[in-house]
Amino acid sequence: MGNRLYVHFGVNGTACLNAETGDVLWRRSIPVFYSVGAGSSPVVYEDLLILVCDGIDQQFVMALDTITGETVWKADRPPKRAEDGQLQKAYSTPLVIHHEGQDQLIVPSAQWVVSYAPSTGKEIWRVDHGDGFSTIPRPVFGHGLVYICTGYSQSQLLAIRVDGKGDVTDSHVVWKAQRQISRNPSPLLADELLFVISDNGICTCFDALTGEVHWQQRIGGNYSASPVLANGHVFILSHEGTITAIPVSRDELPLITSHAPHELKASPAILNSSVILRSGPKLYRIN
Repeated sequence: MGNRLYVHFGVNGTACLNAETGDVLWRRSIPVFYSVGAGSSPVVYEDLLILVCDGIDQQFVMALDTITGETVWKADRPPKRAEDGQLQKAYSTPLVIHHEGQDQLIVPSAQWVVSYAPSTGKEIWRVDHGDGFSTIPRPVFGHGLVYICTGYSQSQLLAIRVDGKGDVTDSHVVWKAQRQISRNPSPLLADELLFVISDNGICTCFDALTGEVHWQQRIGGNYSASPVLANGHVFILSHEGTITAIPVSRDELPLITSHAPHELKASPAILNSSVILRSGPKLYRIN
């Protein structure tokens, strides 16, 4: 945001830095215990820095003033069936969408996915997705639907209409899938096709409107990085360093592969005509 850089390390601190000098402009410590460390990335909405704090001891979403770091709003998560705190934690990065004149902040958590008004934290709608927890994949949005993966236990993929109010579990889930759904990588929407790579290397191409499976193929390897779209292809990176390119098509096509010298667990970034890859020891820019 301008010349400001925001970082969030859970209980170890949240800070705003001058992006040019590295000077710390403000710092906060938010005491939430995550057991294995924080994993959600912050998002900026207008003059707010929004944080997801779904720990094992408490779960809430909060917004900080981007200039001062002071709390603007805080919203507790809905009650959960699971009593074990390990089954209440989550790590999803929120998604801001605009639909029918209204902004929404979509934030999956254990058991629930919730839509909030991003300026106030007021809940708009919620869906009970089951017993999923440690929810990591980020939602994607299109065609009036938000697509979420429900995390650990048995991960499911849900397509949810975003025009609801209150608890819309029984009325707004348009379709769901349960086979070979990712626990870590986020889904990828390309026009009317939705691509999902499971953690153990099964790639599925869904019809985004109906949930019909156009094709499903094992590409091998293990996956944490989310797929990205570039130049008409879906690029998927494996722990083993394999980079797979799949043409965006409802027809199953041959895979194009290349290899990096190190494991790849971080999602790639597209910069103009280049791709940025972060491996364990090195950062790559490939043209």
